[in-house]
Amino acid sequence: MAQRTLTRGSQGEDVRRLQLVLRQANYDPGQVDGIFGERTEGAVTDFQRDHGLETDGRVGPKTWGALTALHPTPGAARGRSLHIGLNFVDDAAYGMAVPPLRGCENDARDMTALAQAQRFESRIMLNGQATASSVIEAIRDAARELESGDFFFLTYSGHGSQMRDATGEEPDQLDETWVLYDRQLLDDELSALWAEFRPGVRIMMLSDSCHSGTVSRDVVFAYKAFAASFQEARDVGFFLDTPIPMLTTRSAPGWDEVEQSLREVMPTVVAQLQGGRASEEVQPPEVDHYVDLVLTQLEDDTRMMAVSQFRDTGPAVLDQSPVTRNLPPEIAHADQVARWREYSEVKKEVRNAKPPQASVLLISGCQDNQLSLDGVKNGLFTQRLLETWSNGRFSGNYRELHRQIVASMPPQQTPNYFWDTNPPSVAFELQRPFTI
Repeated sequence: MAQRTLTRGSQGEDVRRLQLVLRQANYDPGQVDGIFGERTEGAVTDFQRDHGLETDGRVGPKTWGALTALHPTPGAARGRSLHIGLNFVDDAAYGMAVPPLRGCENDARDMTALAQAQRFESRIMLNGQATASSVIEAIRDAARELESGDFFFLTYSGHGSQMRDATGEEPDQLDETWVLYDRQLLDDELSALWAEFRPGVRIMMLSDSCHSGTVSRDVVFAYKAFAASFQEARDVGFFLDTPIPMLTTRSAPGWDEVEQSLREVMPTVVAQLQGGRASEEVQPPEVDHYVDLVLTQLEDDTRMMAVSQFRDTGPAVLDQSPVTRNLPPEIAHADQVARWREYSEVKKEVRNAKPPQASVLLISGCQDNQLSLDGVKNGLFTQRLLETWSNGRFSGNYRELHRQIVASMPPQQTPNYFWDTNPPSVAFELQRPFTI
């Protein structure tokens, strides 16, 4: 999507971003109100004059390009990248078997290829290579080497989780984690690592995992049935390799129990998965629609797989489901209990870290109350990102990249976009993604 040309009289979010960029560059646009008025036009003209551009007060491709290139000098900045993918972890370290994933190694390889095509100096860590100490040291290596204007690109694919905050400092009393090979890495540890980067460094992090450790079992059951109903939808195009034995027909024993179970939890599921609505706001026609969607998929699966032997065996088999990238809550709880002292010490070590001075932008695979789908080749989020990037043919900025990925995702998985630094760097946000 091309950036529109802005002139006096233009209004909107892109004008507001222009005003923020001008202000960050010490050109006063007046009030940051999204209205391109006389003060904003004057600031644009001054900027154009100082940068050898035509002083027409219009913000077209050349002026946008000059504004978004304020941080790095083209060709002078350095890019480092780190790509982490864990299909499996050390079961012994977690005290029980952790369900394996399938697409995480491929995610890391594909993101490494993307980064190398963008001229990053890249490193990849798979499975046993991705211990907590190794990941921390690799990030610290980048922090020691990169200067203002440089770029650190980090991607993670694997299980995510939540654990109860050992210090009581988190507003929601939960720490989000990456499930690395030997232990969980806390979000506070990452924030402390960002503080080790010099001011002016750009950090872009993509996380294809999920942290929905507090979702109830009933909601998880219906969620996964809901997800399964999209696996062959033409507008999603995401196929799971393992046949899902949720096989039944309306005439089979157990059908009524399946339908009743879905009806009981579907208002909560729809409310959680579609933007934080209250379950009471979900209307009966919506429940009917989604329940019918799931049940129709169950029947279609049965017919397509021609498994007539299942039709008279009782209730539908619902013990398997699409693979998601959240650590099962019983494993997360057991790990935290077993290593409470270790995680408490880690939390204390980073509690006094200074706020990051680098610009840190994160796009994650789903919202905090959602689950990220794993696949054979890639995770769904990574697959959609790669399709949107289209081998470098994408020409928008980070906001537009996120917007297009979201538009290609099913409703139960909405990638998140947020800044881990305040204020956000509008100049960074307006750059073409993954550009050193």
